[in-house]
Amino acid sequence: MNRIQMSLYMIRESDRHRNLMMLFYSLGIVAVPLMMIILGLVGMFVGFILPIIFFYFGNEEFHRWRSMQAGIKGEDYFHESLSKAIGSENDYALYQGIATNYGDIDYLLVCPGGVYAFEVKNHSGYINYNESGWKKVKISGGGIAYNGGIGNPSGQLGRNIMWLKNYLKSEGIENIWIKGIVVFTHPRARLSVKGLRNVMAITPEGIPEAVRGAQIGEEKAVRVIRAVDRLKER
Repeated sequence: MNRIQMSLYMIRESDRHRNLMMLFYSLGIVAVPLMMIILGLVGMFVGFILPIIFFYFGNEEFHRWRSMQAGIKGEDYFHESLSKAIGSENDYALYQGIATNYGDIDYLLVCPGGVYAFEVKNHSGYINYNESGWKKVKISGGGIAYNGGIGNPSGQLGRNIMWLKNYLKSEGIENIWIKGIVVFTHPRARLSVKGLRNVMAITPEGIPEAVRGAQIGEEKAVRVIRAVDRLKER
């Protein structure tokens, strides 16, 4: 399987949040002595306030950095699970991070067996979908249930798929079924997605079954791969 990195967004964002975190923490540490040097005793009082502010922003960046790291870990787990499911076929192309007008397609698998677009999420907890949308329920250490945000991964994936279909149409490739799959990679994710339409939602254990049923043949797969390769030149 040929893996093509189209975007380094996750890595760049993770590095940015880590650097900001270290900057704010460092400023918090040096604030008191620096203010005393500049303003004397008055600076001591100012310096006691500044660390609180800097550490607050440092903690905010820490949480963002940790979230990005969890996302990267989830994508690594997804890639490992997908590789086990499809093996090392030479005619499989796996694109990571295809930029669209609506964000990124996390992964796109193109092969004679079909075109599969993946949205990878690393949420834990009880993840439910119904007519009201997506909801995540987590249990705290004290046994208290609380709701968490999850956004609309199926809607995001659907918009990205439509963008890709329109792009392929502009390249002269029509009537391609792109199978959309949301993968929740966290080992403590539990899914209930009754009523979900147009795309499917699974855990990594469901990947072998999911990457079936969308055959396009070798000739059309080669055309799609060439068209997606041209996106990197844009």
